[in-house]
Amino acid sequence: MRYELHWKCVPMDAITGHEDWYDPYLGKGVYMLVVYTSGQKYVGYYIGKSNDIGKRWREHLHKWFENPNERYSIPISADEFLENPVRVFNENRTAQGLENRFDTQKRILGKTWFCFAEVYCLRPWHKRQNIEYVLQQALKTHNGITVDGHIGDTGHGRPRGLLEIHNHFGRHFLAETLPPKIRFADGDRIEIA
Repeated sequence: MRYELHWKCVPMDAITGHEDWYDPYLGKGVYMLVVYTSGQKYVGYYIGKSNDIGKRWREHLHKWFENPNERYSIPISADEFLENPVRVFNENRTAQGLENRFDTQKRILGKTWFCFAEVYCLRPWHKRQNIEYVLQQALKTHNGITVDGHIGDTGHGRPRGLLEIHNHFGRHFLAETLPPKIRFADGDRIEIA
């Protein structure tokens, strides 16, 4: 089965000026948080799925960026994360209960883009969680993330049979964030082109 993902990208804080009730309806699909690093690169660092992408965007904005719970693991240093998020993940430079978590997350928010693609699964064995899983595996492989547990709720999806995803980004500057083509087959074999 083949899926074409047409990504749209907006600043993560684009809806901060709206009232709390405002959730833009963006359909069912997958989303990715992408940070613009101090080295002027765009690096994806979280992939998720939702039946209501706009509502999930609002939840991330409020609960993780604007009001991070002390139980959340966040980067120890905003500067380190904005310089190289992959190194922060690989070296486990995250912690819970940080006193400066509000300032840290506010700085990261200002450099984060919310990217989303609608996905309507055509077969019962190709669910959104399977596409989410393939994207997470591709992001880890493509960017060299070696430590699990940072880039989303990984491990819940497992495609049955061949699943091929073609990524078309709404903005050209995200072309290097994910590979243009991902093939995932039984046995956890992933091919990236």
